[in-house]
Amino acid sequence: VDISAYNALLNWDENVKLSDFTRSSINKSTLTVLPSRKSQNPNLPKNESLVQSEIFTLSSILYKVETTRQPYYDKSKSELEKHFSRGDFPDTSALVLREIITGC
Repeated sequence: VDISAYNALLNWDENVKLSDFTRSSINKSTLTVLPSRKSQNPNLPKNESLVQSEIFTLSSILYKVETTRQPYYDKSKSELEKHFSRGDFPDTSALVLREIITGC
């Protein structure tokens, strides 16, 4: 599973459904959809779909839902990975979803 904000679909009743088109193709064409690395934990293996990785990504989605921005949206990918590798996460103290986000 590749959990990301792009894979969260909202229906007319405002229910969220998760989709996953990673490694999908049409009529055996070349794969064009790959997992996003921007909201994944850089400390976990890149080619494995691990529960920990998906839970970490869920926290990034919830952060984006409340703030409308990715964590460290203004940083480069390498800077973002450095923050996450050090366990340095954006301040969530003023967020309604803070307990859920920090619990991920």
